[in-house]
Amino acid sequence: MHHHIRPHHAPARFIVAAALLAAIPTSVVAASPSPSPVTASGYRVHMGTRTVQVSGVAAKIATARVDGPRAAVARRISALVNRTSHAGLERFRADYEPSSPLKGGYELTGRVVANATPVVSILFDEYVYLGGAHPVLLFRSVVVDTRNGRRWSRAEIARRIRAAGRPGLMLNAEIRRAVHRAAPLAPPADLATLTAANVTLVPTRAGLGVDVNHCQMGCVLGPVRAKIPWSRLLAPGRRVPFAPWWNR
Repeated sequence: MHHHIRPHHAPARFIVAAALLAAIPTSVVAASPSPSPVTASGYRVHMGTRTVQVSGVAAKIATARVDGPRAAVARRISALVNRTSHAGLERFRADYEPSSPLKGGYELTGRVVANATPVVSILFDEYVYLGGAHPVLLFRSVVVDTRNGRRWSRAEIARRIRAAGRPGLMLNAEIRRAVHRAAPLAPPADLATLTAANVTLVPTRAGLGVDVNHCQMGCVLGPVRAKIPWSRLLAPGRRVPFAPWWNR
């Protein structure tokens, strides 16, 4: 995926972030993993990071070690985190020009945002700097069914919500409403382009997380995190496997 950078002055926080990323040691270092604080699913997810060299840049990527009752499911969750990290590195490798006068940077960190039978949700923050006007901050996610280790795709999450939705549910309208509440200055024309197909959807206890990438609604606005309560999405008595907290 190519990130087209609109020219403008980079916010101070991005300049600091770029400086910090450039200061990462060049050797490969495995960071101490931090365990998931909640383990209701029976799986404990130890998220960590390691630093690798790619195109002359010391890039930081997410790692995971998972413990739980079924070894195959635990390995599957770890593999999905590793796959997300390596896919990010490959995108950076393809997009970055090492000859750029400004040194690029890449960092992918993940954290567990939901852990309950039968779902584990991991949200990733992806920092990409290709040497242009400013970095971009993106979101990735891994949502896993702990009964079988299968990944819930964004399309499947949206489809299941619509099938179990409250009367009159318009999922895309709910997404735009939640993002507007989180970012009142979002340009209306850009807001109108948001759909379940182009935002990150992450089930959490408090509701469906909706995360919008930096530059998706104008680079000045920055990335946006929003949440839709389950009560605005699901009908009473209806269930979806990735929202076990909904019990009305």
